[in-house]
Amino acid sequence: MILRSRRPVGAGIVLRLLQTAPYARALLREGDPRASNEEVATLVRVRMARQEVLKGTVTRQPG
Repeated sequence: MILRSRRPVGAGIVLRLLQTAPYARALLREGDPRASNEEVATLVRVRMARQEVLKGTVTRQPG
């Protein structure tokens, strides 16, 4: 299942790459209350991993 928010991004919503894990989890849960805990956890992990790549704290594996 792919979760997508139908709300427009506004001044009251923190951009994805600046969100903390608890904040992202709350937004994802609100966006699709029927999503399983596993689905939400996976999306939060992916979002947090993107932040780490952009911060430069993760090195990519060659290949």
